[in-house]
Amino acid sequence: MGGEQHLGLLRAIVIVWIGGAVTSALVGALLYRPLMVSILVGSQGHPHHLPLINAAAFLVTRGLLGAIAVTVGVQLVGFRVGYLTSAFALTLGGAISLAITFATISATTGDATHIAGPALGVAVWPLQLLLGLVLPAHLIDVNSSSGLAPPPRPYHGQPL
Repeated sequence: MGGEQHLGLLRAIVIVWIGGAVTSALVGALLYRPLMVSILVGSQGHPHHLPLINAAAFLVTRGLLGAIAVTVGVQLVGFRVGYLTSAFALTLGGAISLAITFATISATTGDATHIAGPALGVAVWPLQLLLGLVLPAHLIDVNSSSGLAPPPRPYHGQPL
């Protein structure tokens, strides 16, 4: 870690993956049910928007909480990254991955054999992995900086 300027893509991938696992567990166990109940009660007049509202609420909640985990994880290995940068990277990667999922589901709705859905899901999984994990990790790596404190500035005032 001695003269490194950035986190490194491999470390960033591991941190994003672990942070995502922790965040998914927390969101699923603690927040998902109350959040979904409030969305269901609040959107009774618009049931056709419900899947998108649920997905957006889950995505934003996961992005904001995941940013905390990623920011702490980056600091644990001796680097710095801003919370807003982490939140943006995770939300962007999650949104692109979610869009691919919705496109896959809508492309296979007319399949009477029910074979196209799993086949297409397996085919687009590498793309989802690339955009949902590697893209946020790359953004975090590029925007990270060494956690070493800058050298102290000399004191030019009167002694106390």
